Order: sequence, then structure tokens, then C-alpha cells
Amino acid sequence: MSHSWSYKRILWRFAVAVLALGLWAAACGAARNEAAPRTKEPPAQPLTYDPRVSYAPLVERLSASVVNIFTTQTVKAQRMFPFFFGPDQRGDDPFGQFFGPFLRKSPPKEMKQHSLGSGIIISADGQVLTNRHVVAEADEIKIKLSDEREMSAQVVGNDVRTDVALIQIKDAKGLTPAVLGSSDKLRVGDVVVAIGNPFGLGNTVTTGIVSAKGRVIGAGPYDDFIQTDASINPGNSGGPLFNLQGEVVGINTAIAREGQGIGFAIPIDMAKRVIEDLMSKGHVIRGWLGVGIQSLDPDLGRMFGMEKPEGALVNQVLKDGPAEKAGLKAGDVVLAIDGQKVQDARDLSSKVAHRKPGTKVVLDLLRDKKKEKLGVVLGELKEQGMEQAETPSQAGQDAVKSLGLMVRPMGPEDSRRVGDDSVKGVVIEDIDPSSPAAEALAPGDIVVEVNRRGIDSLATWSAAMKEVHSGDDVLFKVRREEAVLYMALRAP
Repeated sequence: MSHSWSYKRILWRFAVAVLALGLWAAACGAARNEAAPRTKEPPAQPLTYDPRVSYAPLVERLSASVVNIFTTQTVKAQRMFPFFFGPDQRGDDPFGQFFGPFLRKSPPKEMKQHSLGSGIIISADGQVLTNRHVVAEADEIKIKLSDEREMSAQVVGNDVRTDVALIQIKDAKGLTPAVLGSSDKLRVGDVVVAIGNPFGLGNTVTTGIVSAKGRVIGAGPYDDFIQTDASINPGNSGGPLFNLQGEVVGINTAIAREGQGIGFAIPIDMAKRVIEDLMSKGHVIRGWLGVGIQSLDPDLGRMFGMEKPEGALVNQVLKDGPAEKAGLKAGDVVLAIDGQKVQDARDLSSKVAHRKPGTKVVLDLLRDKKKEKLGVVLGELKEQGMEQAETPSQAGQDAVKSLGLMVRPMGPEDSRRVGDDSVKGVVIEDIDPSSPAAEALAPGDIVVEVNRRGIDSLATWSAAMKEVHSGDDVLFKVRREEAVLYMALRAP
């Protein structure tokens, strides 16, 4: 009996211990649950890219301000045909040498040439911005709107140097002008949209990015193009390049024929300055300094005492021009204009052209390796070129060899060739191909200075050459046709 009771007591105590241990474990688990934060499902994050995004709302808003331009030009052509053969693709009769006696000359005939382009409505009364090459020679201009309406237009003014034109729609009604933005604020990588009339297909939309800025493609003296990979084709010329705010930032103008997906647009900030003059005067008024300039390479920069080449080197000062009146000299390097740094010759040309005639500007110069300031009152840039002179002076025919150069005195034909009988110097007749001069100079160049020393005869040339030693840097000033250039080379 006692033994049974003892056994039951052990079992009871064991059960109590197990219960107590379970209660303790439950209490510990609850405590841990209270101490640890409760887990929740993470909130849904917005997508950084939504594949449903579309350009459609932007395009729908902008298309009404883009026009298709169709032009017609009347030309007269006179052709000669044998009695049954026609001209070849060049306009020449391939059988003319055999059938010459049978050729008959047809009377001049008027022919219609058609071209197409695009434009941007910039005012509710019908002013349209486009390229000059789209409308410059047109006898008739037709405008087609996005709503299929057609209207006639006429040229208000154009500018050959920037290829910008302004035309006016006749009897304009119900037009939607575009908003002109700022091309200066564009960054490489910004998304842009082009709308135009490629190949006459009508309003076509392409998109891409700004792939470069400040491109120089040889189109004119003020090249500063926006480069984009938005598809641009023939017929897009004159059409707008938009940013994603719907503002015009450029005028689509050119394509790289050798490349795929490379197009160029005139910056709208440049066009704005042109538009202002076209609206008020029908042509553009630009400032004029009256100098010939060139950019510097490292060799030229070193010759003029510069650590790195920058600014614009004055290689010619035109007689009676603003620069001559102010005291600017050939050999001066223009580093800044009105405190704005000048990068190169193109940059100076652009900065001067954007200022009005009569404006006084302050030039920061490097003259004889010393910095100076000079005030110049700008003149007005004229479209015509320099006047040419006629009666030159006669000189001898002796020659001198130095630095691998064969030179001779100037003759009458040389003065006629450069169009200036005041030019004095010696003419390069031949160059040793192994000489360093062969990389910079060319036969026919007229050497007018050596190391800033005037050359007017074989005697002064010989004297200058005697002062040149092996390893010396030599600065040449030469006249090449109508251009004046500085060239730097090292004597072997």
C-alpha cells in the first residue's frame, strides 16, 4: 500500500514538473513575440519603368503646330535632240558626236521643280519657322496643316549663314503656335522628339536623345548644331525638335549621309536671335570686328607663350575696319570678349556676330606674351567679300633654299592670285617632302613674316633664316589665296 502510494506520488510530481515546464516555455515564447516586431507584407513599390507610358498625349498636343511645306520653283531649260534620240541623265546627248548635223535646238521650256520640307508655327497670325534651303528659291509655297487644311505662304526673310527662314501664311485662321524653349538648357542624354514630313509621307514622329552639342559640320560660319539620334530624313528639314515639356529646342536641318541615326538641329536659342531681325527688317544684322582669325594648335600656342592653346589668333586686320581703328594688331590673341572666354576662332566669330553693330566691346588680348584690354566699337557685317586690288609690282626670279623650302620673289601673277597688291613677301616654290615644313606649308604660300619679322624680299628672307638654328621654333605668317595664316614648325 505504501509502495503504491509512493509510486503515484512520483508520477504526480513528474506531471506537475512537465506542466510547469510547459507553462514556462509558453511564457518565454510570448515574451519573445512581444519583444520582436510583428512581420508584415512589404508595401508595394512603384515601378521605376512603366511599359504603358506613351508619347501619344504629347504628340497629340504638338502635331497641330507642325506644318508640311511644299514648294514649286520654275526653271528654264534648253535641250538639244537628234531627230529620234533623247538626252542622257546628264543632259548630254550620247550620240551627238555621230548625229551632230541632225541636232536641233529646242526653244527654252519652263519646267516645274518641286521640293518638300517641314516647319513650325510660332505665332497665331501665321508666322512659320523653317530652313532657308526649304523655301529660298521657291516661286510658290503651300502649307499643309495636321488637320489637312492647305494654305499659301510667302517668305518674310531668310538668313544664309544660319539656314533659318521665316515665312508668313496668308489668311491664317485657327492656328496653334508652338512654345519656343531653350536649347542652352539641353543636356546630352535628354530625350527629344522630332516631328516632320520625311519623304513627303506627312506628319511622322521619331524619338531619341541628344547625343552631342556644339557640333561643327561645315554648314556655315556659325555651326553649333545639336546632334540627335532621333531619326531625321529628307523632308524633315525645317521641322521642330521638341523636349518632353513640349517646347521647341531645335530646328531639324541636316543628316550625316555616312552614318546611321545621326541628325543635326539648329539650336532654338540661335534661331530666336535670327527671327527677331527677320521679323523687323527681313534680314539679319550682325556685328563685325574686321579681322581675319584662326584657332591655335599646341605649337602655335607655345610660340605665343601660352600653356595651352585657346582663344582666337588675329592673322589679318582689315584696312579701315573697326579693329584697325581700335589698334588691334596681327599676332594678337583674343582671349575673351566682354569677360566671356573665347574658346577658338569659331567661338569669337559667333560671339561678335551675335552683338549689334555700334556696340562697344572689351577684348582681353595676349600681345607679345602680355595680357592687355582693348575697347572696340563693332561695325556691321556685310554679305559681300573683300575688295580686290589689281596692279602688282614686279620682282626678280632668284631662289633661296632653307628649312627645306625653295622660295622666290613675288611676281605680278602672285598679287593677282591673292587679290591684293599690297602683300609683300616671298613665294614658296617647292618643299622638301622630308622637311617638317611639308606638314604645315604648301607651294604657292606667300611668306610675309618669319618670327614676327616682316619679309619683303629675298634679302630679308635670307637674314631671317640666318637667325634660325637647329631645334628652334619658327613662326611663319603666310598668305594663302585670300586667307592669312600663322604656322609653327621646329627647325630640323
